[in-house]
Parts: sequence; structure tokens; C-alpha cells
Amino acid sequence: MWKTDAPVLEKAVLAEVTERPSKVRVDVHVTGALGEPARFEARSEAGDSVVVECDADTVGASRGGELASVLREKLVVGSGRRRSCWAR
Repeated sequence: MWKTDAPVLEKAVLAEVTERPSKVRVDVHVTGALGEPARFEARSEAGDSVVVECDADTVGASRGGELASVLREKLVVGSGRRRSCWAR
């Protein structure tokens, strides 16, 4: 993932995505434990992959449900189909 602070470039990218949207399956694997940074590993159906580690330790939630359930709920796509997501 890449973010720019160049408004002209950002506008051009958003216009292209809006004009020619595409959907790609992305499987996400989330690992971690309380007191440690969460690690997200993602792989697209095209074979692209990325690993991201949070820069802060995971803390206990004050509200909400069990972690895997919350992540699954947050990763529901607009079509209503769930993507692969599991927590260890």
C-alpha cells in the first residue's frame, strides 16, 4: 500500500479506479498476541503479497467480541461475501 500527499496524483488515481473498478480476491492472515504488535499477511489471487506489522503493541479491547469474529466482521466486502481471515 502506498499513500501520497500529492493531491493531483491522488485525484488521477481515484478517477481511474472509479472509471475502471476491478475486484481481486485477497486472503488475509492475522497473527499476534496481547502485548505484541499484530502482523498482517495478505496475498492476492494474482500472487502479489505484503506483510505489515503494527508499530504498537496489541491491547485488550474494552468492548466488542472475540478477535477473530471482530476481524471477520470488519473484512466483509461490499458484495457481502467474506474473505479469508483467521487469527491464531
